[in-house]
Amino acid sequence: MHRAVTRHAAWLVLLVAVACRSAPPADRPDPNVRGPSSPRAVSAPSTAPPARISGVVAGPSQPLGGAMVYLYGGAHPDLGGPAGLVAGPTAANGEFSVAVEPGTWWLLARRGDPPDWSGFFGGNPLHLVSGDVRTLVLGMARQQAADGDLGPPPPAWGAGLRGNVLDDEAAVAGARVEVFLSLEDLATRQAVGRTSADPRGRFRLSLPPGRYFLVATARADPLANGPLAVGDRFCFHGANPIALAPGTWLDVSLTCARRPTVAPVVAAHRIFVTGAVVDEAHGPAPGLMVGAYPDPSLSGRPSASTSTGDGGRFELELPEPGTYHLVARTTLSGPPLSGQVLGTPGAGGGLTAVTGQRLPSVEIVVRPVP
Repeated sequence: MHRAVTRHAAWLVLLVAVACRSAPPADRPDPNVRGPSSPRAVSAPSTAPPARISGVVAGPSQPLGGAMVYLYGGAHPDLGGPAGLVAGPTAANGEFSVAVEPGTWWLLARRGDPPDWSGFFGGNPLHLVSGDVRTLVLGMARQQAADGDLGPPPPAWGAGLRGNVLDDEAAVAGARVEVFLSLEDLATRQAVGRTSADPRGRFRLSLPPGRYFLVATARADPLANGPLAVGDRFCFHGANPIALAPGTWLDVSLTCARRPTVAPVVAAHRIFVTGAVVDEAHGPAPGLMVGAYPDPSLSGRPSASTSTGDGGRFELELPEPGTYHLVARTTLSGPPLSGQVLGTPGAGGGLTAVTGQRLPSVEIVVRPVP
């Protein structure tokens, strides 16, 4: 017992040391960074100081050496294509560090071919400015095959996904399973299908043919909302995006990674707005969508979105400084329909977001759409 506690303490010390370590000089080449098809070091353009991403790739209780970290740039990355940068393999203690151009980056990691471990950073995407430094832990999960007992057979008609949600210990009962059409939809929580895993971690989703990103989340605090907290579990299917053909039911397994205990990601450039959505009687309104739009007409795609928790509370991370207009709705897809609910903050003019600022709490009252 004493040796187990000692190993756990040493693991925490390693993570904190990585989080606190100064970033290497920007002009020093990274021997562990290569492009998708070249073993040479990748350097940022000399016209602007680069940003840097450093951290540890980790399993549930230990760092993972030999993993590759794939970085995809832009707002609409294609995980089926080559990565913009590839960092690795990670050292025996799981460490990696890479200089990147300022912009938007998505991180995932895999180890082995085919991968025996894989992970998708739960804080994706990272919005980096010139000279920014981010320190993070990218949680990995061991890939497992779908359990043979997935419940009754699927119907002969239609198509969809069925499987189970697992972690290293057992089935994850009650996990929230969602599918998205793109990574951008995943970042703004605009799911096209969702369900909850049963007590044995099993789920089933009927879907039209297409390409989908399949994820699941399970929070330590069921009432929590907003960014994942330490101990929460996040599952990203290793074969995303999944191609679903007509008339096909695919058996899949989602293996979760817990968000490890570690010093938080440097938040100097992060912007948050929190608040609560209530009904006309000022009771909590859970399960609604909250979107932040740059256009006061609330048209187009939201810059960020989230859902309200059981107490009607929400926390939304905004991608960059600017003026945003909030709305709470039953769904952010399409025009509001009769019987749904809709509401905006009482104060007009939008919210002005400043770098590194947590905006004052907002209350949104929703009313039925006539």
